[in-house]
Amino acid sequence: MLDALSRNPVQASLFKVLRQAENRAREIFAHSQGNLILSNVLQAIAAVDGPQSLSGRVLHTFGSPAVLYPDGIQRYEHGYTFDPVNWLSGFDSSFTISKVGMPTGSKNPITHGFLWYLQDDPRFLINRYRIGGWKMTFNMDEAGLAKCLAAMETNLPRVTKVIEHLDTYHNSDADDVAVLYVQEVKKKPNMRTALKSNPTLIKLLIKTLDEGWTSAEEKNAIDWLKLL
Repeated sequence: MLDALSRNPVQASLFKVLRQAENRAREIFAHSQGNLILSNVLQAIAAVDGPQSLSGRVLHTFGSPAVLYPDGIQRYEHGYTFDPVNWLSGFDSSFTISKVGMPTGSKNPITHGFLWYLQDDPRFLINRYRIGGWKMTFNMDEAGLAKCLAAMETNLPRVTKVIEHLDTYHNSDADDVAVLYVQEVKKKPNMRTALKSNPTLIKLLIKTLDEGWTSAEEKNAIDWLKLL
């Protein structure tokens, strides 16, 4: 299998890395051609180690041209509406790709660059749990978004960016997501230490929870955060 993958040295290297036991539970992020490489590697792993070797793996794709990914992985797809590279993967008939129209700060809607995707990651993530358009939100799955953020566990910089975006652009939903997020992370013993080492996120969560009318649940969440 390594001989087949070695036509691209990156594939051979990634094959070795992803088969290591300590990397079985790591989430994977892939942009553009990286999705084609990753698809080949995951198919090779399944061929060598069996389909069960892909069970539980989580993948986030951005601007993916890949038509095929093997079964067994949990995949979250993201793409700009006018990204022609993303179109190569075929029509999204299941409407499972989280979409963003105009890239933030760009006057050109036809964008594929990695840094644009990185910058708009909070928008892509929120839009997966949001129904709306033209800067209007008709419904937000606040519980689903909170569970998604809690599942990021110690990737707190990513959580911080999402909460910041909610507080700025979806303020009416921000406090609800924040209180549900705190309730979720309270169930995870390791998160107390992680949050304690990130005062920026603690301060942001308290600010978000304390804006406007504050419910009893929000006050409890604030008190818990202040004791960290």
